Order: sequence, then C-alpha cells, then structure tokens
Amino acid sequence: MANASPKVYWESSPFVATLWNETGRAHICQAVLQSARNGEIELYTSMLTLVEVFKVPDSPQEEVAEQVLTDFFRNRWIRKVEVDWFVAQEARSLQRRFPRLDGRDATHLATAVYLEVGTMHTYDRDDLLRLNGQIPHLVIQEPAPFGTLPMDLRP
Repeated sequence: MANASPKVYWESSPFVATLWNETGRAHICQAVLQSARNGEIELYTSMLTLVEVFKVPDSPQEEVAEQVLTDFFRNRWIRKVEVDWFVAQEARSLQRRFPRLDGRDATHLATAVYLEVGTMHTYDRDDLLRLNGQIPHLVIQEPAPFGTLPMDLRP
C-alpha cells in the first residue's frame, strides 16, 4: 500500500505572499504549490481564505483582479474546506484556550485541527506561529518546500 501524501494547511498569508510576489517568500510558496500540483502533498485551506485574500497588486480593474483570484482558487489541488459546525465549535474552544486569537485565526487553526493535518503554514508571527508546539500533532511553521525543514536564517 502506498503512503498517503502529507497534509498541509495554509491560512491566508502564504496565498497573499504568492499572489503579491513578496520578496523572500513567494518563491518558497510557489515551491509548495508545485508540490500540491504534483500530488506530493495535499494542500488545504478554509473557505475563509477566499474572503481574506480579496485583492491582487497591479490589477488595472477590479474585475480583472477578481478573475485572477477566482481562477487561482478554482485549482482542484487547493482543497477548500467549509466552516461547518465542528470547525466553529473547535474555533470557539481555541479562542477560550488562547485568548489572543481572533476569530479568523481561530477558524484557520480549528480547520487544521479538524482535518488532522500534520503541518500548518503561516507567516503570522504575532498569533499563529507562537502556538507551535501547543497543539498536539500539529507543526505550525512558515512555508517550506516539501521534504525540507524550516530554515533558521538568524546569525
């Protein structure tokens, strides 16, 4: 029996980094997206992401920007998850446990917990990255290409 592909959850910030071509981030995110396209990983996000990621740079018209986003998120290798009763219940529980979490971050975290993914990617240093190690069986880290560990670039 073949091994299942690793499950990775992205909250909004890696998508923003990709779409806005953020220096030092976009190329890493694109590598992760390529792993999803190739079926090497299962990439998940909440439908909430489609609300949070609502503009694209350098779009001359709002309709053009909307079409870019719609086309991007229609890719089947980006698995969108609805916010249902179980995710909402878990999000409220996480907000009680971690009072600094706002509803959006709690919903992303709850979705990752509900899906039982092994890794959650985020650039949110203020709220989500600081929770790494506090949620059983979930590594919360900045995006890293499949098969690599996060790099520590500090001197």
